[in-house]
Amino acid sequence: MPALIQFNAGTTLSLIPRPRAMGMIIILIAILAFTTGFIQNELILSLLGAIFLAVHAYCFISIFFLGILHRKKFLTIYTDIVTKKIFAGGQGELFFSQKEYFFSFPGTIVRYNLKLKTQDGRRIDQIFNPANLGNDSFSFPVPERGAYYGASDELLIFDTMGFFRLSFLIQQGQNPRLLAAPAAADEKLNFKISSGGREKQKTPNFRRTDDLTENRPYVPGDDPRRINWKLFGHVPGGELFVREGERAAPPHSRFLMFLDTQADPDLYSPEESCHEIDILCENALTAIREFNLSGKEILIGYTGGKIQKSDAFTLAWPAALPLWSEYDFPQLNETFTNTPSDWGLVILALPRSSTGNTALDRFLSTRLPQQSVDLIFLHSRHGKKANDKDEAGRACAAFYGRKNAVHARSIIVF
Repeated sequence: MPALIQFNAGTTLSLIPRPRAMGMIIILIAILAFTTGFIQNELILSLLGAIFLAVHAYCFISIFFLGILHRKKFLTIYTDIVTKKIFAGGQGELFFSQKEYFFSFPGTIVRYNLKLKTQDGRRIDQIFNPANLGNDSFSFPVPERGAYYGASDELLIFDTMGFFRLSFLIQQGQNPRLLAAPAAADEKLNFKISSGGREKQKTPNFRRTDDLTENRPYVPGDDPRRINWKLFGHVPGGELFVREGERAAPPHSRFLMFLDTQADPDLYSPEESCHEIDILCENALTAIREFNLSGKEILIGYTGGKIQKSDAFTLAWPAALPLWSEYDFPQLNETFTNTPSDWGLVILALPRSSTGNTALDRFLSTRLPQQSVDLIFLHSRHGKKANDKDEAGRACAAFYGRKNAVHARSIIVF
């Protein structure tokens, strides 16, 4: 068993180098050369076996002693991703606390391996030389959207021949280390929301003075015939007021937007699933911004997650899931005291070739019967099965559109 040293800061050291494939091959060649040379009394073969064995032993001993020499440095290493939230396509920055030079023997290399991974398999593996850091930090590209986890990074010592490798695990915790948000889609979705929910009245902001107790500020949309023109001439700045008791400020709607991230394996490969979920997130972000500009209140949730505030970094969390996974939509009663029948529901989903016990079906079967839902099946023309996705989208819209209070459509984005 390799000797293990567990440090309180979360660094695990194994001081015994592990042979790699090339190292196993070389030791077999050395044994074969020695055996053949001994049997056939061939000095050349014995000498060749000795050379291979000497190089093999040098690599092992060099890496082993480097592990011992740098052990204290490894135990005090602290790393942290400086910016926790960025947009996909940007640059992350890793802070590296160890400023001392990492000595190495000829033919050996010391490297740090940053390892990040999302729930749906997107990976960031960046190997860099800790001795060449500028300003104690290392920049790395984050090309794709997602919530990136990384339970441990690695400090590596290995030889240039590829014989041995010593890996020191640096524990990082279980929480996401980086959120990469999507960019907004270039064009907003061309669909009309039918499930606006009940209208929520904004409370007017009264000015509590003797002259204004029966009036309130004018809001665009008020009936101009109700403007108090007599008061207009006495108010500094020319602010308009309408007589109290008339129609209050225009209402605004409240929405829940759900992203159904379950992908049908008959229509999407794992890579295509991730790409299509990105499209859902990008279009959701564009729709959220449009809703906010028009004064609508909106919250967002996704399969396997919770209902959260609607911003770009909330959309870093959704991950592509198998169609028949056990994940569900967020439970409404975990966010609201009562089921929010006064909230409109908008669901963005991928087309699927079959229905049944999916997150979408389970949610629709448990909602309030009168709760209206806008269900949008969204997909691109990418991939080998573009025509199949088109057909599945139309079929899903027709099937779910027959359910009570469900307004279903299929939309293609480019």
